Amino acid sequence: MSTKEQPNESYINPEEFERMSVRLREIGLDIEKIRPDIISRLALLDQSTKVVEDEHNAIHLARAVFDWYRENKPEVSWVEREERAVVIGTLFSDIGKTGPRTANINQQKLITAIYAIDSKDWGGGEDKLSVAKYLEKYFPDDYLERVRIYMSIGLDPEMVMRKFWDMHAEWTLQIISGDGVPPEAVVAAASHHFIQGINPEGIIGSDGRFTRYFGENLSFDRVEKLICVLDVYDAFRRRSHMSHDQAIIALRKKVDASESFSGDKGFHELIDVVDFTNRET
Repeated sequence: MSTKEQPNESYINPEEFERMSVRLREIGLDIEKIRPDIISRLALLDQSTKVVEDEHNAIHLARAVFDWYRENKPEVSWVEREERAVVIGTLFSDIGKTGPRTANINQQKLITAIYAIDSKDWGGGEDKLSVAKYLEKYFPDDYLERVRIYMSIGLDPEMVMRKFWDMHAEWTLQIISGDGVPPEAVVAAASHHFIQGINPEGIIGSDGRFTRYFGENLSFDRVEKLICVLDVYDAFRRRSHMSHDQAIIALRKKVDASESFSGDKGFHELIDVVDFTNRET
């Protein structure tokens, strides 16, 4: 399928496809260069989950951070290239929640449905459940068929949910690499869980430099750190139902608990700014 063709109706509703295309144009992307499947996956997420809504909220907060730097620390204001990488990287960061690059539409719908479940009973040990047991719990009427589709992707139904949830960063990297998404935004999106130690395909070296070409972006720095901060902040607010103050405290503890970033001044400055700007908005 060429980049000028739209998917047929059996894949994704053309109106939903066009609506998502408009959103991507609004953030400066050249739709003609992007593989249609990428747009369709975002439309699927938008239809079935809160992912795209959350990403747009994060983009709004990111822009408030950029404004804060322009007004308060103009000497280190974010340049256009950085802002673009954050905005686009944020929008695409969870596209992996539609499954691996090779997944067909039925497989994508299954993976998306699993990620759409927000009632993760962390305290009850759901992260230790197998995918098969998780499907049985949340889709009792047809879980055997869902397990069959899951296995058709080549995935192990005995995989624990913690491992499954963590796989979406790698799938994000697979889906958006080399198909029209700016390379700086690709690495920014794929590294959004690096604070939790998730480093898909080893793209971040031990020295913080990227192990492959990602345009002008050479190493894990404030672009990626801001996306990490916004992602974890959203998880604390929406999934864990924390207040703003609770989320900021938990976010600081998360950074300081990290083997790589304990006491990292860059992370803590960004948390300070997110704290201030979110109080102001």
